[in-house]
Amino acid sequence: MSRKVNITEVIGESKLNKFFVMVIALGFCLILFDGYDMGIWAGALTVMQADTGIQDVTLGFITSAGMYGMMIGGIFFGMLSDIIGRKKALLLATAIYSLFTGLIGFAQTPEQLTVFKLLSGVGLAGFTPVLMTYIAEYTPLKNRALITTMAISGVSVGSVISTLICMGFLEQFGWRPLFFVALLPILLMPIFIWKMPESTTYYVKRGYTARLQKVLAAADPNFVPEEGDEYMLGTEDKPKRTSVVEALKSLFTNGMARYTILFWIVFILVMYTSFSMQTWLARLMVYGGYGLSNSLFFLLLFNLCSLPAAAIIGWIADRIGFKKTVVVLAIFIAIVIAALGYVTANAMLIVLCVIAGAGTTGVYNIVYSCITMTYPTEIRGTGVGWASAIARFGGAVGPAVVGSMVTAGTSVGVIFPVIAVGYLVVGILFLCFYKERKAEN
Repeated sequence: MSRKVNITEVIGESKLNKFFVMVIALGFCLILFDGYDMGIWAGALTVMQADTGIQDVTLGFITSAGMYGMMIGGIFFGMLSDIIGRKKALLLATAIYSLFTGLIGFAQTPEQLTVFKLLSGVGLAGFTPVLMTYIAEYTPLKNRALITTMAISGVSVGSVISTLICMGFLEQFGWRPLFFVALLPILLMPIFIWKMPESTTYYVKRGYTARLQKVLAAADPNFVPEEGDEYMLGTEDKPKRTSVVEALKSLFTNGMARYTILFWIVFILVMYTSFSMQTWLARLMVYGGYGLSNSLFFLLLFNLCSLPAAAIIGWIADRIGFKKTVVVLAIFIAIVIAALGYVTANAMLIVLCVIAGAGTTGVYNIVYSCITMTYPTEIRGTGVGWASAIARFGGAVGPAVVGSMVTAGTSVGVIFPVIAVGYLVVGILFLCFYKERKAEN
Protein backbone atom coordinates (compact mmCIF):
# COMPACT_ATOMS: atom_id res chain seq x y z
CA MET A 1 0.00 0.00 0.00
CA SER A 2 1.41 3.40 -1.01
CA ARG A 3 2.18 5.99 1.62
CA LYS A 4 0.56 9.44 1.50
CA VAL A 5 2.98 12.24 2.30
CA ASN A 6 1.48 15.52 3.49
CA ILE A 7 3.89 18.20 2.31
CA THR A 8 2.20 20.78 4.53
CA GLU A 9 3.07 18.73 7.61
CA VAL A 10 6.61 17.82 6.53
CA ILE A 11 7.64 21.44 5.99
CA GLY A 12 5.40 22.96 8.64
CA GLU A 13 6.70 20.66 11.38
CA SER A 14 10.37 20.83 10.33
CA LYS A 15 13.04 22.68 12.28
CA LEU A 16 14.71 25.77 10.90
CA ASN A 17 17.90 24.48 9.24
CA LYS A 18 20.50 25.55 6.66
CA PHE A 19 18.17 24.73 3.74
CA PHE A 20 15.49 27.11 4.99
CA VAL A 21 18.11 29.74 5.86
CA MET A 22 19.54 29.55 2.31
CA VAL A 23 16.09 30.02 0.73
CA ILE A 24 15.24 32.89 3.07
CA ALA A 25 18.63 34.57 2.58
CA LEU A 26 18.41 34.48 -1.23
CA GLY A 27 14.89 35.87 -1.10
CA PHE A 28 16.00 38.57 1.34
CA CYS A 29 18.73 39.67 -1.11
CA LEU A 30 16.09 40.41 -3.74
CA ILE A 31 13.67 42.08 -1.32
CA LEU A 32 16.49 44.50 -0.50
CA PHE A 33 16.09 46.01 -3.96
CA ASP A 34 12.44 46.80 -3.30
CA GLY A 35 13.66 49.04 -0.48
CA TYR A 36 16.68 50.25 -2.45
CA ASP A 37 14.38 51.44 -5.24
CA MET A 38 12.16 53.31 -2.79
CA GLY A 39 15.06 54.80 -0.82
CA ILE A 40 17.14 55.89 -3.79
CA TRP A 41 14.13 57.62 -5.32
CA ALA A 42 13.25 59.36 -2.05
CA GLY A 43 16.86 60.43 -1.43
CA ALA A 44 17.37 61.66 -4.98
CA LEU A 45 14.17 63.74 -5.22
CA THR A 46 15.67 67.00 -3.95
CA VAL A 47 18.77 66.81 -6.17
CA MET A 48 16.69 65.56 -9.12
CA GLN A 49 14.37 68.53 -8.75
CA ALA A 50 17.28 70.98 -8.71
CA ASP A 51 19.03 69.24 -11.63
CA THR A 52 16.03 68.85 -13.93
CA GLY A 53 13.79 71.71 -12.80
CA ILE A 54 10.84 69.33 -12.54
CA GLN A 55 8.25 70.61 -10.06
CA ASP A 56 7.43 68.72 -6.89
CA VAL A 57 3.89 68.02 -8.05
CA THR A 58 5.25 66.45 -11.26
CA LEU A 59 7.75 64.35 -9.30
CA GLY A 60 4.86 63.19 -7.15
CA PHE A 61 2.97 62.02 -10.23
CA ILE A 62 6.09 60.34 -11.65
CA THR A 63 6.37 58.47 -8.34
CA SER A 64 2.74 57.50 -8.73
CA ALA A 65 3.49 56.12 -12.21
CA GLY A 66 5.77 53.60 -10.51
CA MET A 67 2.88 52.63 -8.27
CA TYR A 68 0.58 52.11 -11.25
CA GLY A 69 3.25 49.91 -12.79
CA MET A 70 3.28 47.92 -9.57
CA MET A 71 -0.48 47.46 -9.81
CA ILE A 72 -0.04 45.84 -13.21
CA GLY A 73 2.96 43.80 -12.11
CA GLY A 74 1.42 42.70 -8.83
CA ILE A 75 -1.64 41.23 -10.52
CA PHE A 76 0.33 39.74 -13.40
CA PHE A 77 3.19 38.16 -11.46
CA GLY A 78 1.03 36.99 -8.55
CA MET A 79 -1.19 34.95 -10.85
CA LEU A 80 1.71 33.98 -13.10
CA SER A 81 3.57 32.49 -10.14
CA ASP A 82 0.60 30.20 -9.43
CA ILE A 83 0.76 28.99 -13.05
CA ILE A 84 4.44 28.75 -14.07
CA GLY A 85 5.98 28.60 -10.58
CA ARG A 86 7.35 31.14 -8.10
CA LYS A 87 10.93 30.86 -9.29
CA LYS A 88 10.30 31.49 -13.00
CA ALA A 89 7.97 34.41 -12.26
CA LEU A 90 10.55 35.88 -9.90
CA LEU A 91 13.38 35.68 -12.44
CA LEU A 92 11.27 37.40 -15.10
CA ALA A 93 10.30 40.16 -12.67
CA THR A 94 13.95 40.62 -11.70
CA ALA A 95 15.05 41.13 -15.30
CA ILE A 96 12.32 43.71 -16.01
CA TYR A 97 12.93 45.68 -12.81
CA SER A 98 16.69 45.73 -13.11
CA LEU A 99 16.74 46.85 -16.74
CA PHE A 100 14.26 49.71 -16.50
CA THR A 101 15.50 51.02 -13.15
CA GLY A 102 18.99 51.23 -14.63
CA LEU A 103 17.52 53.20 -17.56
CA ILE A 104 16.16 55.83 -15.15
CA GLY A 105 19.77 56.99 -14.78
CA PHE A 106 19.75 57.90 -18.49
CA ALA A 107 16.38 59.70 -18.53
CA GLN A 108 16.39 63.30 -19.75
CA THR A 109 12.72 64.32 -19.70
CA PRO A 110 9.72 63.92 -17.37
CA GLU A 111 8.14 61.67 -19.99
CA GLN A 112 11.15 59.33 -20.05
CA LEU A 113 11.25 59.25 -16.26
CA THR A 114 7.56 58.39 -16.19
CA VAL A 115 7.87 55.52 -18.69
CA PHE A 116 10.96 54.01 -17.06
CA LYS A 117 9.51 54.40 -13.56
CA LEU A 118 6.26 52.74 -14.64
CA LEU A 119 7.98 49.78 -16.32
CA SER A 120 10.45 49.31 -13.47
CA GLY A 121 7.42 49.23 -11.17
CA VAL A 122 5.93 46.37 -13.23
CA GLY A 123 9.01 44.27 -12.51
CA LEU A 124 9.44 45.44 -8.95
CA ALA A 125 5.90 44.34 -8.11
CA GLY A 126 6.93 40.77 -8.83
CA PHE A 127 9.61 40.82 -6.14
CA THR A 128 7.93 41.12 -2.80
CA PRO A 129 4.52 39.43 -3.38
CA VAL A 130 6.10 36.40 -5.07
CA LEU A 131 9.00 36.24 -2.62
CA MET A 132 6.78 36.51 0.44
CA THR A 133 4.62 33.68 -0.90
CA TYR A 134 7.74 31.66 -1.68
CA ILE A 135 9.35 32.23 1.73
CA ALA A 136 6.11 31.41 3.56
CA GLU A 137 5.99 28.06 1.75
CA TYR A 138 9.58 27.30 2.78
CA THR A 139 9.42 28.23 6.45
CA PRO A 140 8.49 25.98 9.43
CA LEU A 141 5.09 26.90 10.82
CA LYS A 142 6.26 27.85 14.32
CA ASN A 143 8.71 30.42 12.88
CA ARG A 144 6.55 31.67 10.03
CA ALA A 145 5.21 34.98 11.37
CA LEU A 146 8.66 35.94 12.63
CA ILE A 147 10.49 34.94 9.43
CA THR A 148 8.00 36.49 7.01
CA THR A 149 7.90 39.70 9.04
CA MET A 150 11.70 39.89 9.09
CA ALA A 151 11.88 39.03 5.39
CA ILE A 152 9.61 41.90 4.40
CA SER A 153 11.80 44.17 6.54
CA GLY A 154 14.36 43.72 3.78
CA VAL A 155 12.47 46.55 2.09
CA SER A 156 13.53 48.92 4.85
CA VAL A 157 17.05 47.50 5.05
CA GLY A 158 17.35 48.25 1.34
CA SER A 159 16.14 51.77 2.05
CA VAL A 160 18.82 52.16 4.73
CA ILE A 161 21.50 51.05 2.26
CA SER A 162 20.24 53.45 -0.39
CA THR A 163 20.04 56.31 2.11
CA LEU A 164 23.65 55.72 3.17
CA ILE A 165 24.67 55.70 -0.48
CA CYS A 166 22.80 58.97 -0.99
CA MET A 167 24.53 60.52 2.02
CA GLY A 168 27.94 59.41 0.76
CA PHE A 169 27.69 59.97 -2.98
CA LEU A 170 24.62 62.03 -3.95
CA GLU A 171 26.07 65.52 -3.61
CA GLN A 172 29.39 64.55 -5.21
CA PHE A 173 28.26 62.34 -8.10
CA GLY A 174 24.63 63.35 -8.61
CA TRP A 175 21.53 61.17 -8.77
CA ARG A 176 22.01 59.30 -12.05
CA PRO A 177 24.76 56.77 -11.09
CA LEU A 178 22.72 55.64 -8.08
CA PHE A 179 20.15 54.00 -10.35
CA PHE A 180 22.81 51.95 -12.15
CA VAL A 181 23.24 49.90 -8.95
CA ALA A 182 19.83 48.36 -9.72
CA LEU A 183 21.49 46.41 -12.55
CA LEU A 184 23.12 44.18 -9.91
CA PRO A 185 20.20 41.67 -9.65
CA ILE A 186 20.71 40.70 -13.30
CA LEU A 187 24.30 39.76 -12.47
CA LEU A 188 23.10 37.67 -9.51
CA MET A 189 20.49 35.72 -11.48
CA PRO A 190 22.76 32.67 -12.12
CA ILE A 191 22.99 32.17 -8.35
CA PHE A 192 19.20 32.29 -7.97
CA ILE A 193 18.74 29.86 -10.87
CA TRP A 194 21.24 27.44 -9.35
CA LYS A 195 20.33 27.57 -5.67
CA MET A 196 16.60 28.33 -5.39
CA PRO A 197 14.13 25.44 -5.72
CA GLU A 198 10.70 25.88 -7.24
CA SER A 199 7.71 25.91 -4.90
CA THR A 200 6.47 22.54 -3.64
CA THR A 201 3.06 23.39 -5.09
CA TYR A 202 4.61 23.62 -8.55
CA TYR A 203 6.40 20.27 -8.13
CA VAL A 204 3.28 18.45 -6.95
CA LYS A 205 0.96 19.79 -9.62
CA ARG A 206 3.38 18.79 -12.38
CA GLY A 207 4.37 15.45 -10.92
CA TYR A 208 8.07 16.28 -10.43
CA THR A 209 8.44 13.67 -7.72
CA ALA A 210 12.24 13.37 -7.71
CA ARG A 211 12.72 17.12 -7.25
CA LEU A 212 10.06 17.20 -4.55
CA GLN A 213 11.71 14.36 -2.65
CA LYS A 214 15.05 16.16 -2.76
CA VAL A 215 13.49 19.34 -1.36
CA LEU A 216 11.61 17.50 1.42
CA ALA A 217 14.77 15.63 2.43
CA ALA A 218 16.62 18.96 2.66
CA ALA A 219 13.78 20.49 4.70
CA ASP A 220 13.57 17.50 7.05
CA PRO A 221 16.72 15.31 7.27
CA ASN A 222 14.57 12.59 8.89
CA PHE A 223 12.35 12.32 5.83
CA VAL A 224 13.15 9.21 3.77
CA PRO A 225 11.24 8.84 0.49
CA GLU A 226 9.74 5.45 -0.30
CA GLU A 227 8.84 3.93 -3.63
CA GLY A 228 5.20 4.56 -4.47
CA ASP A 229 4.82 7.61 -2.19
CA GLU A 230 1.85 9.83 -3.03
CA TYR A 231 2.32 13.52 -2.29
CA MET A 232 -0.46 15.86 -1.24
CA LEU A 233 -0.83 19.53 -0.33
CA GLY A 234 -2.71 19.74 2.95
CA THR A 235 -5.78 17.50 2.62
CA GLU A 236 -5.86 17.57 -1.17
CA ASP A 237 -5.11 14.07 -2.46
CA LYS A 238 -4.86 14.99 -6.12
CA PRO A 239 -3.89 18.65 -6.46
CA LYS A 240 -4.86 20.11 -9.81
CA ARG A 241 -3.60 23.06 -11.75
CA THR A 242 -5.73 26.07 -10.90
CA SER A 243 -6.65 28.35 -13.81
CA VAL A 244 -6.42 32.13 -13.52
CA VAL A 245 -10.22 32.45 -13.39
CA GLU A 246 -10.57 29.71 -10.76
CA ALA A 247 -7.82 31.22 -8.61
CA LEU A 248 -9.45 34.64 -8.79
CA LYS A 249 -12.86 33.21 -7.88
CA SER A 250 -11.28 31.41 -4.94
CA LEU A 251 -10.40 34.76 -3.39
CA PHE A 252 -14.13 35.26 -2.78
CA THR A 253 -15.30 31.71 -1.96
CA ASN A 254 -14.91 29.28 0.92
CA GLY A 255 -15.01 32.06 3.49
CA MET A 256 -12.22 34.10 1.87
CA ALA A 257 -14.33 37.04 0.61
CA ARG A 258 -14.26 38.67 4.06
CA TYR A 259 -10.47 38.57 4.18
CA THR A 260 -9.93 39.57 0.55
CA ILE A 261 -12.07 42.71 0.81
CA LEU A 262 -10.58 43.65 4.17
CA PHE A 263 -7.01 43.09 2.97
CA TRP A 264 -7.52 45.18 -0.14
CA ILE A 265 -8.87 48.15 1.81
CA VAL A 266 -6.34 47.85 4.63
CA PHE A 267 -3.38 47.43 2.31
CA ILE A 268 -4.41 50.50 0.27
CA LEU A 269 -4.29 52.52 3.49
CA VAL A 270 -1.02 50.93 4.62
CA MET A 271 0.71 51.83 1.38
CA TYR A 272 -0.85 55.29 1.37
CA THR A 273 0.87 56.09 4.67
CA SER A 274 4.08 54.07 4.34
CA PHE A 275 4.89 55.13 0.77
CA SER A 276 4.13 58.76 1.57
CA MET A 277 6.57 58.65 4.47
CA GLN A 278 9.27 56.76 2.58
CA THR A 279 9.03 58.96 -0.50
CA TRP A 280 8.66 62.40 1.04
CA LEU A 281 10.22 62.40 4.52
CA ALA A 282 13.61 63.77 3.41
CA ARG A 283 11.97 66.30 1.08
CA LEU A 284 9.56 67.40 3.84
CA MET A 285 12.48 67.95 6.20
CA VAL A 286 14.13 70.20 3.58
CA TYR A 287 10.76 71.88 3.07
CA GLY A 288 10.55 72.39 6.83
CA GLY A 289 13.89 74.22 6.93
CA TYR A 290 16.55 71.50 7.40
CA GLY A 291 19.58 71.03 5.11
CA LEU A 292 19.89 68.09 2.72
CA SER A 293 22.41 66.22 4.91
CA ASN A 294 20.24 66.55 8.01
CA SER A 295 17.15 65.57 6.05
CA LEU A 296 18.84 62.41 4.73
CA PHE A 297 19.91 61.69 8.32
CA PHE A 298 16.26 61.78 9.40
CA LEU A 299 15.41 59.40 6.54
CA LEU A 300 18.23 57.11 7.67
CA LEU A 301 16.90 57.09 11.24
CA PHE A 302 13.43 56.40 9.89
CA ASN A 303 14.64 53.20 8.17
CA LEU A 304 17.45 52.10 10.49
CA CYS A 305 15.36 50.44 13.19
CA SER A 306 13.27 48.36 10.80
CA LEU A 307 15.06 45.01 11.22
CA PRO A 308 15.08 44.83 15.04
CA ALA A 309 11.54 46.19 15.03
CA ALA A 310 10.48 43.47 12.57
CA ALA A 311 11.98 40.77 14.77
CA ILE A 312 10.19 42.08 17.86
CA ILE A 313 6.86 42.61 16.10
CA GLY A 314 7.00 39.20 14.39
CA TRP A 315 7.81 37.54 17.72
CA ILE A 316 4.84 39.30 19.33
CA ALA A 317 2.49 38.34 16.48
CA ASP A 318 3.52 34.68 16.81
CA ARG A 319 2.32 34.82 20.43
CA ILE A 320 -0.67 37.16 20.60
CA GLY A 321 -1.89 37.01 17.00
CA PHE A 322 -2.06 39.45 14.14
CA LYS A 323 -5.20 41.29 15.25
CA LYS A 324 -3.96 42.69 18.56
CA THR A 325 -0.54 43.46 17.09
CA VAL A 326 -1.89 45.42 14.12
CA VAL A 327 -4.55 47.33 16.06
CA VAL A 328 -2.26 48.63 18.81
CA LEU A 329 0.72 49.33 16.56
CA ALA A 330 -1.18 51.05 13.73
CA ILE A 331 -3.06 53.47 15.98
CA PHE A 332 0.04 54.30 18.05
CA ILE A 333 2.18 54.99 14.97
CA ALA A 334 -0.54 57.15 13.43
CA ILE A 335 -0.28 59.41 16.50
CA VAL A 336 3.53 59.52 16.25
CA ILE A 337 3.51 60.44 12.53
CA ALA A 338 0.98 63.20 13.11
CA ALA A 339 3.20 64.59 15.90
CA LEU A 340 6.15 64.98 13.49
CA GLY A 341 4.46 68.05 12.05
CA TYR A 342 4.48 69.86 15.39
CA VAL A 343 7.86 69.03 16.94
CA THR A 344 10.74 71.45 16.47
CA ALA A 345 13.29 70.30 19.06
CA ASN A 346 15.97 68.20 17.34
CA ALA A 347 16.24 65.63 20.12
CA MET A 348 12.51 64.97 20.17
CA LEU A 349 12.37 64.92 16.37
CA ILE A 350 15.09 62.25 16.31
CA VAL A 351 13.19 60.12 18.83
CA LEU A 352 9.95 60.44 16.88
CA CYS A 353 11.70 59.59 13.57
CA VAL A 354 13.10 56.41 15.11
CA ILE A 355 9.71 55.38 16.52
CA ALA A 356 7.85 56.39 13.35
CA GLY A 357 10.32 54.53 11.15
CA ALA A 358 10.24 51.33 13.17
CA GLY A 359 6.47 51.46 13.51
CA THR A 360 5.64 52.50 9.94
CA THR A 361 7.69 49.61 8.62
CA GLY A 362 6.33 47.36 11.36
CA VAL A 363 2.70 47.92 10.35
CA TYR A 364 3.54 47.40 6.67
CA ASN A 365 5.48 44.21 7.45
CA ILE A 366 2.97 42.62 9.79
CA VAL A 367 0.01 43.30 7.47
CA TYR A 368 1.97 41.81 4.56
CA SER A 369 2.83 38.78 6.68
CA CYS A 370 -0.80 38.41 7.76
CA ILE A 371 -2.01 38.44 4.15
CA THR A 372 0.64 35.94 3.09
CA MET A 373 -0.23 33.46 5.83
CA THR A 374 -4.02 33.72 5.48
CA TYR A 375 -4.48 32.52 1.90
CA PRO A 376 -4.36 28.76 1.12
CA THR A 377 -1.26 27.52 -0.71
CA GLU A 378 -2.88 26.91 -4.09
CA ILE A 379 -4.10 30.53 -4.43
CA ARG A 380 -1.53 32.25 -2.26
CA GLY A 381 0.35 33.84 -5.15
CA THR A 382 -2.88 35.17 -6.61
CA GLY A 383 -4.14 36.42 -3.23
CA VAL A 384 -0.94 38.19 -2.25
CA GLY A 385 -0.38 39.50 -5.78
CA TRP A 386 -3.86 41.02 -6.05
CA ALA A 387 -3.71 42.51 -2.54
CA SER A 388 -0.33 44.05 -3.32
CA ALA A 389 -1.51 45.33 -6.69
CA ILE A 390 -4.75 46.86 -5.42
CA ALA A 391 -2.81 48.44 -2.56
CA ARG A 392 -0.73 50.40 -5.05
CA PHE A 393 -3.69 52.75 -5.39
CA GLY A 394 -2.73 53.94 -1.93
CA GLY A 395 0.95 54.00 -2.86
CA ALA A 396 0.11 56.08 -5.93
CA VAL A 397 -2.30 58.49 -4.27
CA GLY A 398 -0.15 59.18 -1.20
CA PRO A 399 2.98 60.60 -2.88
CA ALA A 400 0.84 62.55 -5.38
CA VAL A 401 -1.23 64.10 -2.58
CA VAL A 402 1.87 65.07 -0.59
CA GLY A 403 3.58 66.48 -3.70
CA SER A 404 0.51 68.61 -4.43
CA MET A 405 0.40 69.86 -0.82
CA VAL A 406 4.09 70.79 -0.88
CA THR A 407 3.67 72.66 -4.18
CA ALA A 408 0.64 74.48 -2.74
CA GLY A 409 2.68 75.59 0.30
CA THR A 410 0.73 73.55 2.88
CA SER A 411 2.44 73.45 6.29
CA VAL A 412 4.04 70.27 7.61
CA GLY A 413 1.67 70.55 10.58
CA VAL A 414 -1.12 69.65 8.15
CA ILE A 415 0.79 67.30 5.84
CA PHE A 416 1.94 64.80 8.49
CA PRO A 417 -1.53 64.29 10.03
CA VAL A 418 -2.95 63.79 6.52
CA ILE A 419 -0.33 61.08 5.98
CA ALA A 420 -1.04 59.50 9.38
CA VAL A 421 -4.79 59.05 8.89
CA GLY A 422 -4.22 55.89 6.82
CA TYR A 423 -2.76 53.96 9.76
CA LEU A 424 -5.45 55.20 12.11
CA VAL A 425 -8.14 53.71 9.88
CA VAL A 426 -6.13 50.47 9.50
CA GLY A 427 -6.19 49.96 13.26
CA ILE A 428 -9.93 50.58 13.42
CA LEU A 429 -10.71 48.22 10.51
CA PHE A 430 -8.63 45.38 11.94
CA LEU A 431 -10.29 45.85 15.32
CA CYS A 432 -13.78 45.66 13.84
CA PHE A 433 -13.49 43.12 11.01
CA TYR A 434 -10.44 40.87 11.24
CA LYS A 435 -10.76 37.35 12.69
CA GLU A 436 -7.68 35.21 13.28
CA ARG A 437 -7.41 32.37 10.77
CA LYS A 438 -5.25 29.26 11.07
CA ALA A 439 -2.20 29.53 8.84
CA GLU A 440 -1.72 27.00 6.02
CA ASN A 441 1.57 25.89 4.52
